[in-house]
Amino acid sequence: MKLTLKLASILFGALASLLVLAGCQSTPAPDTEKPVVKFIQPQDGDTFDPGVYVMSAHATDNVRVKLVVFWTEGEMLGFIMHEDSDTYRLGIDARPDTGQTYKLIVEADDDVRNLGWDSVTVHIRR
Repeated sequence: MKLTLKLASILFGALASLLVLAGCQSTPAPDTEKPVVKFIQPQDGDTFDPGVYVMSAHATDNVRVKLVVFWTEGEMLGFIMHEDSDTYRLGIDARPDTGQTYKLIVEADDDVRNLGWDSVTVHIRR
C-alpha cells in the first residue's frame, strides 16, 4: 500500500506540473508591424501615352499580406486579395483625353489592419 501511495503521489505531482506548464504558455505578441509595399511599375515621374498598362507592386509582411489596393486621386482603381507571390499586378486604362499628372498610391493591408503604402506621380499624354 505504501508503494501504491508513493506511486500515486508521484503521478499526481507530475500531472499537476504538466497542468501548470500548460497554463503558463504565453500568447503570441500582437502583430503591430505594417506591411512593406513598393511600386515596381510605374516609376515616379514616368510619362505614358494613352493605352492599357499594368501597374505592379511588391508587398511583404511579417505575417501575411491580406490585400493590396491601387488608388489614384481618391478613386480605387482595383484590389488584389492575398496571392502566393509577393508581386501584385493590376491593369489600368490610361485614357487619351486626360493629359494630366496623377498621384498613384498602392496600399498593403495585413490580417490585423496594419497598413503600409507607397506612391508615385505619373503623367499621361493627350
